Amino acid sequence: MPRDPKHVFARYGRQLLVQGADFAGQERLHGWAAVLAGDTSALAQSAAEACGRYLVGAGLGAVVAPSAFADALAALDPQLRLLPGPAVAVPPVAHYWFASRPYGASVDVAVTDAEAGYAQGLSGPARVVTLRLEMGEPAPHDLAVTLGAAAAELLLNDVLNLEPLPAIVVLDWRDPAAPQVRKQPRAVEVQTPGALPPPPGLLAEMQADAAVWQPIAAEVVRGYPTETCGLVVRQPGGQLRAIVCPNLQDRYHALDPQEFPRTSRTAYKLNERVIAKSADLGEQLVAIWHSHCDAGAYFSGEDVRCAAPAGQPLYPGVAYLVLSVLGGELRAAALYHFDAATAGFVAEAAGR
Repeated sequence: MPRDPKHVFARYGRQLLVQGADFAGQERLHGWAAVLAGDTSALAQSAAEACGRYLVGAGLGAVVAPSAFADALAALDPQLRLLPGPAVAVPPVAHYWFASRPYGASVDVAVTDAEAGYAQGLSGPARVVTLRLEMGEPAPHDLAVTLGAAAAELLLNDVLNLEPLPAIVVLDWRDPAAPQVRKQPRAVEVQTPGALPPPPGLLAEMQADAAVWQPIAAEVVRGYPTETCGLVVRQPGGQLRAIVCPNLQDRYHALDPQEFPRTSRTAYKLNERVIAKSADLGEQLVAIWHSHCDAGAYFSGEDVRCAAPAGQPLYPGVAYLVLSVLGGELRAAALYHFDAATAGFVAEAAGR
């Protein structure tokens, strides 16, 4: 049965509790989908469900959700479309990833507005925001609703043209008597002489070289549904070479789950000795690559934290290649480099 935007607006519009949520904005929201996912912690799963309830209550059109609460979301709106998996959640779509953290909890939200952006690897129109709930200790379960509601509000405000999507939001609950909210606006990505981008067309060069691209493409599919990783180096003669590296994340997680809360399902860790060995051969590191499983080829908050933990890149001039694998199929790739003007990572180009 086709959706009736006016009916849904009349039913849910007042629940938004925001000014300016007019019919036009509500109609736009009907065309959006959300992919809700998180780690296995009770906090992350409850926050994802709370986020879904707020989005569906506002009139979201489609959702991909864990089976544990998918039916509960469908019961909120008989016109809601439950999608079978991320691979069929085409733009406009928002991918949510909730995770429990030593400091509390976090959620990465990747917003892709148009089909064109999806075909280009979720890099052009795609925007990523990281929401942090800081407790100074593991967050109690009852704050899951707070985190889920705040995550839903990010998308609602953006789609309804109420507030632009920020880059970072921090919910500081270390003092429960005086919680604080800090937002970092999205910087305008401007190239300056101080930036150190990789050579133009590096992604195209990698994709055009079968000896480089095929091993990477094969490995990300073979490793699904866990992340895979590796390097791209330039040999003394100028040719590129792809290196597949083991993902050590599970090993580190088993040894210290507090410091390394993520598993290889959503994170990767390279053996830096592989980089040193390549340098001993006279090779130049030009890119570090890894896959995103059932998520877009965006540079997430976790990716930024690992690549530039103190606001400066660990490997200046080195690009980061992210490959999106949806349902076991390589769907998109995007290359990112550190831009000194914005102190962030921007997309150079994108491809298949």
